[in-house]
Amino acid sequence: MDQHVLLIEGVLHSGVTAEFLMSNLRGRAWRPVKLATLLDRQAAPACGVAADYFGYLVDEHFFVGYGLASPARNTPICLT
Repeated sequence: MDQHVLLIEGVLHSGVTAEFLMSNLRGRAWRPVKLATLLDRQAAPACGVAADYFGYLVDEHFFVGYGLASPARNTPICLT
């Protein structure tokens, strides 16, 4: 499939979810797969995933807002 895929995430924290989804889509022959995020943490993600497009670069702050996931639920474990 030669469709363009843009994966959109609110906060790129550990990169585990984004890396899993991007690998899955690439494995199904969707090309190219790009990643966009509103908040991109400047610390290196656990899986080495980098956003292709971002809204804001942020430091290691705790963000609270409607629709933002709780950091307690995100466990940085790579599936590669």
